[in-house]
Amino acid sequence: MKTFTCLLALAAAANAHMIMKTPTPAGSPNNSPLDASGSDYPCKGAGGQVAGATENTMVVGVPQTLSFTGSAVHGGGSCQVSIADTINPDRNTKFMVIHSIEGGCPANVAGNLPEDPSGSGAATFQYTIPDHPDIAPGKQYTLAWTWNNKVGNREMYMNCALVKVEAASKKRYAPSNMPVSKRQAAPLPDMFVANIGNGCTVPEGVDVKYPNPGASVEQAQGANLGAPQGNCGPVGNDSPPAGGPPAGTSASSPGATSAPAVSNSVAPVAPSSTGDSGQYTQTGGGVFATVPADGSSATQAPVATSAAAATTATSAAAPVGTGSAAPPSTGSCEVGAWDCSADGKSFSRCVAGGTWSASIPMAAGMSCTPGVSMNFAYNASAKSNAKRDLRSHVSRRRHNAHGAALS
Repeated sequence: MKTFTCLLALAAAANAHMIMKTPTPAGSPNNSPLDASGSDYPCKGAGGQVAGATENTMVVGVPQTLSFTGSAVHGGGSCQVSIADTINPDRNTKFMVIHSIEGGCPANVAGNLPEDPSGSGAATFQYTIPDHPDIAPGKQYTLAWTWNNKVGNREMYMNCALVKVEAASKKRYAPSNMPVSKRQAAPLPDMFVANIGNGCTVPEGVDVKYPNPGASVEQAQGANLGAPQGNCGPVGNDSPPAGGPPAGTSASSPGATSAPAVSNSVAPVAPSSTGDSGQYTQTGGGVFATVPADGSSATQAPVATSAAAATTATSAAAPVGTGSAAPPSTGSCEVGAWDCSADGKSFSRCVAGGTWSASIPMAAGMSCTPGVSMNFAYNASAKSNAKRDLRSHVSRRRHNAHGAALS
């Protein structure tokens, strides 16, 4: 009887693992982790199905939602959102990190959520496609969600999605028109890979602190941050060559390691996360800390980080916003609503408990539409429009002059 009960428990746990809900994943992924040997890396074996998958359109700089289906969140852990410049990813594909969540992902709970294979009780997170020279609007990419769980077997989860990156509309700030020298130009770090036979593991009970999390990072309040163990690609190592796995790893390794440290770079528009387990808001310089689910203040200091990580987050060339951020809104609100400040330079998000988060500055050259709304609306500043119009005017004059010279 005990054996039968144990089998039922194991079956329930297997049926309740997590799948990426949004963006729409490629193929028909099951909710189990990657094979411990790495044989189904990347994308849980769905790499060959990305090209024909449902296309998720994402505009540069516009907040996107990462959400999940399932309930076995294994005490949370750490997740990354990465992008690859291909729609046919294989084990040698370079995935570039665009957002890291250290602790509290997919939920900031001690164990699992109430059993529900179709449940949506995990946290949801916000991220953006950054304005970066390595990401070109108008192209299709593979986007990946990866998760190293905190409690239970040492596992790594991975789902992939087909995304088409687009520039902002003509009424909005178009990042692709900016000179490269003014855009986020530091290399995007390689996606962290562990627990799949590549010689790198995450200790149980630890929310892995990524060696190279990138410029956009959020941390859960109370996270038990810790370093991975083994051959995890020390800072300065490049990705292994396509010919085989790196030294010290098994032949079945996907051949992916952590990338060199990312240096000074401009953080994208600040993401915010919501869910039953707490919310995450910006605390400055691209680092994020949790707003407790009871709606208490979000202004406390973020979880302590190492000097190296702090440099990554706080030594950016400039903050994401311009001017002084407006103070956080106060009073009751509808969870999920947005509140843009009167000057359009900052916004807040209504979090669990019906309270407003700390104020988050807008990206340079952008302003939101003042007021409270369930839809986040923003526009380019007059200054940005003037610069774009001037460039267009100069281009037309050059074209006309060239035509006159030929006639």
